[in-house]
Amino acid sequence: MTKDDITRMAREAGFESHDAIINYPKELQRFAAIVAAAEREACLDLCYTIGNEFKEEWAEHNEDRYWERCLGAGECADAIRAREQE
Repeated sequence: MTKDDITRMAREAGFESHDAIINYPKELQRFAAIVAAAEREACLDLCYTIGNEFKEEWAEHNEDRYWERCLGAGECADAIRAREQE
């Protein structure tokens, strides 16, 4: 997330230019990073939940479906983790 992205979102949230955008830019950037990290963790949890649900389904039904869905959930989790490096 760029500084411009953070500034745009802060303005969309109702911050005026004299508020946190100007007076506390480093703190605002840190806050945005914390929020983004929390959202990534929530998305990772969802990927793992989906993968585990299909793992249980595999035990009862079809091995191919398990691998297709579980690997998809794993690939999704990997893509989310990679965004942390951006």
